[in-house]
Amino acid sequence: MTPTPADLLARHAPVLDPPDDPALDAVLARSLTQDPARLPVLPPRVRRRVLVGAAVAALTGGAVALPAVLRRDDAAVQALQRIARTAGSRPATPLTPGRFMHLVTIDNPDGREFWITGSPGRDVYPRRLESWTAADGTIWRHDTENDGQEYFYRFDHQAADGSLSDVSPSTLAGLPHDGEELLRTVRRRLGARGGDEPPFLYLVEAVRVGYAPPPVQRALVDALSRLDVSGAVSSRSGDGRPCLRVSFTTAEPGGRISYLCFDEATAEFVESGDVIDGRTVFSSVVTARGVVDEVPAEVVERGAGTPQG
Repeated sequence: MTPTPADLLARHAPVLDPPDDPALDAVLARSLTQDPARLPVLPPRVRRRVLVGAAVAALTGGAVALPAVLRRDDAAVQALQRIARTAGSRPATPLTPGRFMHLVTIDNPDGREFWITGSPGRDVYPRRLESWTAADGTIWRHDTENDGQEYFYRFDHQAADGSLSDVSPSTLAGLPHDGEELLRTVRRRLGARGGDEPPFLYLVEAVRVGYAPPPVQRALVDALSRLDVSGAVSSRSGDGRPCLRVSFTTAEPGGRISYLCFDEATAEFVESGDVIDGRTVFSSVVTARGVVDEVPAEVVERGAGTPQG
C-alpha cells in the first residue's frame, strides 16, 4: 500500500516528545492539501521541520522569525566563505541523461535514542538512506532502518515552482553565481514567511545534493554565510572524518542550534545535525556521493509503486 504523506512524516521525522495536538494535525493536513509539490525532494526530517514550522506559525497567527540582532560570529563567517571559494574551484559534476547522482546518508550513525512520532528512536536508528537523482530531477530512494525494515520510493520531478522541494539539477544550474543575489532570489521564490528558516533549509539541501555547478555551489555556501552563523570549530563527522563544523542559531523554542560539517580541503558537505541544550539530538552523515550510470533494478521496480510527487 502506498504510504500517505502523514505516514512518511511519522516514519522519518525525529521530534522530541511530540504533542498529540489535533489542531496541529489539522493545520498540517491542510498544508499538504494546499501544496501540490508536497515537498518531495527534501529529506524526510527537513520536510517535517518545514511543515511543522508552518503549522506552528499558522496556529500562533504569525511567522517564525529570527531575532533582529543575529548572533553572528565573524570568524565563522570567514571560515564559511573560505569553504565557498574552495567549492567554486572544484571540477563540475554534470548530470546528463542516463546518469544519476548516487547519495548515501546515515541518520544517527551512533544509534542514539530519542522519540519520533509513534515509536522509540532505538527501533529506527541508525537509518540508511540511499538515493539516485536523474538529470530531470526524478529521485529513487531506498531506506533501511535499524530494525531491518526497508522502504522504496520514487519522487517524481515537478515543474519549478519556487518551493522548498525544488532543488532539481536544472533549477540549481539556473541560480545566480553571486551569494547575495542568490539569497535574494531564494527569499523571493520562497516568500517572506518564516524569516531565515526556509532559506536556510533550502540552501542546506541545495548544497547537500552535490550536483550544483561549481559557481552555484560557491554562491550557495556564500549565501549560507549571510545567515545566522554563530560559530565554527574543527571537528569530526559521525563516521570519524575531520571537518569544519559550522553552527547556525534559530528562533525555535528550546534554543535549537543547527550545524553543518564541511571537508575543509574539498568543501564537500559531509554532515548536518541539530543540537538542543548542548546535546546532539539528530545527525545525518553523507557516506557516499558520486555519479553512476544506473539505478539498481530492484529499486526501480519496487519504487515504481510508491510515487511521491
